[in-house]
Amino acid sequence: MGIFLYKVKKVEGFSAMDYVHADMRLEYNRGKENAKKNKKRFKPSLEDWGIPSSMTLEKAKVFESELREVGGHFKHLSIFDEVGYWQKANHVHAWFVDKAQGGNDDCSYYFVSKEQFLELKETCEKVLALNPFSIDESSDLFYTSASTLIDNGVITKADYEELEAKLEEIMPTQAGFFLGGTDYSPYYFQTVEETLEIVDKILENGDFDKEVYLYHSAW
Repeated sequence: MGIFLYKVKKVEGFSAMDYVHADMRLEYNRGKENAKKNKKRFKPSLEDWGIPSSMTLEKAKVFESELREVGGHFKHLSIFDEVGYWQKANHVHAWFVDKAQGGNDDCSYYFVSKEQFLELKETCEKVLALNPFSIDESSDLFYTSASTLIDNGVITKADYEELEAKLEEIMPTQAGFFLGGTDYSPYYFQTVEETLEIVDKILENGDFDKEVYLYHSAW
């Protein structure tokens, strides 16, 4: 599972999916122009790409100055600036589904407001205040299960159950295909710490009058 936070220039009246379709519309146009330049037939239609006819090229062109090269092995142009990325952080995903997606876990795109980031910051801080572990990431126990931590004397069963009960109330893990483990391990706390760093950076540097933030999950 990969989960993402994107930043993009704010356009009044745009829905979350309007930004996605504008990005796709500009990519579609580049493909069409390249085909024409190389004297090749461009077969796909807007419908084939899943782009609604309401997303005209004129509407999408408001983002042309925002295009940047993104991606790792497969670089491409996009209007989106990735400001957060997680893998198998099911508790972070569950928080966004509950707070930003209205409970709809559908791999779509959703706005995240400044108020929601402030709430996430507070949640992360509450979680990290309960962290009982001082295990380095290089340790074999860092990514292990709760039962292994208990068996190795890292934490007692009673203390773990007390910790689990508290975290279930603050930022619970979520089971599911491709979602990763559900134990409250050192890795759980590391992802919360990384989330806090991402949120702090957004709150310190973001301009919510001129930018919007979108959350997206994929698996």
